[in-house]
Amino acid sequence: MTELARVTPSSQSGPRLKNGWVFSPRTDLVLFGIPFLLGWLLLLINAVFDLKSVYAFNRSTFVATFALANFLDVGHVLSTVLTTYFKPETRAKHRSLLLVGPLIILGINVTIYEVLGITWVIYFFAYYNFYHVVRQQYGWISISAKKAGEGSRVDRWLDKLVIYGVMVLPFVWIHLSLSPNSRRITIPTNPALAKVTVAVLLALIAVYGARQAHKWYRGEPLNLAKLFIVASTALTWGGALFTRSPFTALIGTIVHGTPYVGIIYITDKHEGALRSKLEHHLRALAPAAFGLLVLLAGFSWVRILRYFDGAAGGRFVDWVVVIGMIVPISHYVIDGVIWRRRTFNPARDLLPRSSS
Repeated sequence: MTELARVTPSSQSGPRLKNGWVFSPRTDLVLFGIPFLLGWLLLLINAVFDLKSVYAFNRSTFVATFALANFLDVGHVLSTVLTTYFKPETRAKHRSLLLVGPLIILGINVTIYEVLGITWVIYFFAYYNFYHVVRQQYGWISISAKKAGEGSRVDRWLDKLVIYGVMVLPFVWIHLSLSPNSRRITIPTNPALAKVTVAVLLALIAVYGARQAHKWYRGEPLNLAKLFIVASTALTWGGALFTRSPFTALIGTIVHGTPYVGIIYITDKHEGALRSKLEHHLRALAPAAFGLLVLLAGFSWVRILRYFDGAAGGRFVDWVVVIGMIVPISHYVIDGVIWRRRTFNPARDLLPRSSS
């Protein structure tokens, strides 16, 4: 009986990397890499100069960056309108969601306000916002895995655990370590439990890293694009929270909003061949109109956010907040549907379409 030859892991041949880039290597590095670099640059500059104490035009740098974060956030929220309400095919596919969804959100906000008060409306908005951010980061991981053809259930669960872990655990740590905040549910600080969350986070990262090392040793190809998004998310988000950076809002907005606007722009550009000449001319005016809309909405949103910091406004301002929340929360809900992993096909929806 002949002995079968054994192939050692080091002698296995084949590609060592999978093509899991969400858009392309260069575009991914721009949309995910630049926010990562900007986030850490801001953390380092603040560590050296304490930007909260730097003033320009009688305004602190912190106030300016907080306002900038809200303008950026408004821009990416409004970009949802371009890919839903202004696209006939999307309107037809999600008509009930687009028409009835905002009314349901208004009803929920009004109910929370009348039963629990404006503070809980703000809590609802803030925590749903965080959930939305976490889900989007996992969405990028899912798209990357789908494009790379990954089918392992173990890796899919590990991807979900690590992306939730590197974002949710620092968020829990904030609740257990910092003093109360008007946008955060107040719970007693617990240094011991806070250390446990850090230990669990480090253990989770170690397990995920060990899985990648094991796959590499066995000669299985790695999805470098996915690992890049995981690492940049963990380092930027965790860095902002664990350093207790006052610029977490700005950093989180840049990391969250930049790739989202990118996917809106790219998918819209790929559909350009299907438009008429009139639509192309109208689209040429869109950037200016969109910029003006962002400025107007941004100023309005900054005004509303002043209420969050304890400015008394009475019942009228309460209702402005209750109604104003409809726009961003609708954005969260709509995104969770139109970019759902089961319905969004990156191999189809991120490639140029032909008019033929």
